[in-house]
Amino acid sequence: MGTVVGDPKTSISTTVTALTDQKKSSLPAFQLYPNPVREQLYVVSPSPFSGGVVDVLSPAGKLIRRQELPPGAYQLRIFLPDDLSTGVYFVRIRTAEGYAVRRFTKQ
Repeated sequence: MGTVVGDPKTSISTTVTALTDQKKSSLPAFQLYPNPVREQLYVVSPSPFSGGVVDVLSPAGKLIRRQELPPGAYQLRIFLPDDLSTGVYFVRIRTAEGYAVRRFTKQ
């Protein structure tokens, strides 16, 4: 990453975007939907996960929710807390193969 000049809010956003675009492991490709989301977020993969943990994180990295990802699962439904504020959040999937992070927006 290079030097970021300008507004600190933009700098943080730029840095987080760069991190989420990097390939972290050999996890199956997965998507989040709907995005933006209101109450329930789905993690969906065309190939099965080997098991692991799914974390919903705030922009500051605070853990909001954690769910187990069962071995062989192609899809996982995450119920977001009722009091979760509108904004940008992250889903981190951790398995034996590594981890990956995706961004989503809460409406």
